[in-house]
Amino acid sequence: MAERELITARARAERSQADLMATVAELKSRLKPANLASDAWGSVKQKGSQASGQGLKAVTDHPAPVGGAVLALTLFFLRGPIAHLATRLFGGDDASDHLVKADILKKDKDYDLTASVVVSGEGTKQ
Repeated sequence: MAERELITARARAERSQADLMATVAELKSRLKPANLASDAWGSVKQKGSQASGQGLKAVTDHPAPVGGAVLALTLFFLRGPIAHLATRLFGGDDASDHLVKADILKKDKDYDLTASVVVSGEGTKQ
């Protein structure tokens, strides 16, 4: 009787060992970096597709608020060029008469763009 139990136990142990090795092989396959990256990319694509579908539905359901938000963002990002354009259109010519304009690339004998050098003397307070 003991011999039969020993044979049964060995057979059970061998089956368990084979199952364990199959599980380890499957885990190795699942945890390969290429497989993990592929699974992650598939998940990102799926989530992106869902988000774009929800965004499109929101835009079609509520076009006015979405258009207002897009307009606000556009005005925010283009505020510098818009202000410059408005100044040129509505500023008039008076402001440009009082400005000193110099071209760094062209030398002008009547205008020098170099800064003055000030040397502190002995009699100055610091």
